[in-house]
Amino acid sequence: MTGAPPPAQTDLALGEVASLAGKAARGSGHSWGLAEDAADAVRSLARFGLPGPEALLAALGCDPAEDPILIGVALSDRAASLCQDGPRSLPECLSPLLLVPYVLRAAKDQRRAFSVTFGAAKFTCLADGRIAQDGPAAPARGACVIAQALGELPEGLAPHSRANVPDAVIAGLNAFAAKTYAPATEASRKRGAGAGETDQD
Repeated sequence: MTGAPPPAQTDLALGEVASLAGKAARGSGHSWGLAEDAADAVRSLARFGLPGPEALLAALGCDPAEDPILIGVALSDRAASLCQDGPRSLPECLSPLLLVPYVLRAAKDQRRAFSVTFGAAKFTCLADGRIAQDGPAAPARGACVIAQALGELPEGLAPHSRANVPDAVIAGLNAFAAKTYAPATEASRKRGAGAGETDQD
């Protein structure tokens, strides 16, 4: 007896992943600046084979208090002092995986590694710009603890230049992205309808 077939996926370049993520974040109501941050975060995750697009889709349209993009940006603003006084606890949010790229930036800037733990999932952000994963896939919701990673560090995930994204996720992100498109005006509809027509009189 065979199981259900795997969901259909589309192979995308990382630039395409970032572009779609940014438009979707903007369509969900984020400013262009926050949307660009979200795009960068999703691209960073996808580069290491992690489900960045899925995490973003699950978080779009959520309550601001649980928004990992807003929490991540606030975290970036304090990155220079990250964990100076010991581990730091962040509030519960949707798609906490999206917080990992923000910690990764701090790791690269400060040239030291940090661990990001939520639920049974643990990710280590290495100073060389890679991400290491320990434990199961990230939960859909959870509180996050960030700590300086000491001792022997895990091996980082191999980077990729492309990502396989489920078609259902692409459709969901496109639905948010479509909200950024300007609605057709009467004038533009007439231009479209009349294209190619000439007056024969």
